[in-house]
Amino acid sequence: MQKRGEKSLQMIFGLFMLLIISLVVLSMFFKFVKQGTTKTSGELEKWAKEASKEAAISNCEALCDSIADEDSLLDFCSTLYQVDWNEDGPVEGKASQGRWWFCEKKIPCFVLVPNCKNRYDGNRCRQVLAEYRSDLYVRFLNDAEGLTPDTNGDGTIDADENLLAIQDGCDLPYWDPDLPIEETSKYNWKQRFCFNTPATIASDPSFVCVPPE
Repeated sequence: MQKRGEKSLQMIFGLFMLLIISLVVLSMFFKFVKQGTTKTSGELEKWAKEASKEAAISNCEALCDSIADEDSLLDFCSTLYQVDWNEDGPVEGKASQGRWWFCEKKIPCFVLVPNCKNRYDGNRCRQVLAEYRSDLYVRFLNDAEGLTPDTNGDGTIDADENLLAIQDGCDLPYWDPDLPIEETSKYNWKQRFCFNTPATIASDPSFVCVPPE
């Protein structure tokens, strides 16, 4: 009778230990699954952000390759992308690609594919946009220092121009030899290609943009 009781206690103890081991194994399993899911989610998010950057460059390269006349040149010149370039979450603020500084809310193809076909750069795009599509040209306007542009060239700032001043979402670093290098850049595309110039002036074939050197 005593042996039977001992066996029952051993069986209960064995089941209790098995339950504890099962709980430990399940806990480790769920922890592993949670870590794996978090890691996978993070990797997917990182991949998506990198893919958006690559897609923007690839699409701009395709538009560059397809340039055959001024209509297709206008397509290349007028295309802008919004990309979280520095992968910090929000699409705002400034970022850079190689030499060039730009705002994440407004990244032109002629910055992502500079000197397309060795003849279509920001200067050519400024001229062709101002000449043929001034309605599209104003989308690029904003003073290099983030100030409101006088797009009408009349010396006054109206409501539409005030709206243009905040569309980029950032103040690009501008060239100033008296500032520390981290606060300045001669590759602020708006300043380098004179995109703070009213369309009436920028469309003039005799207009010469003099960038900072």
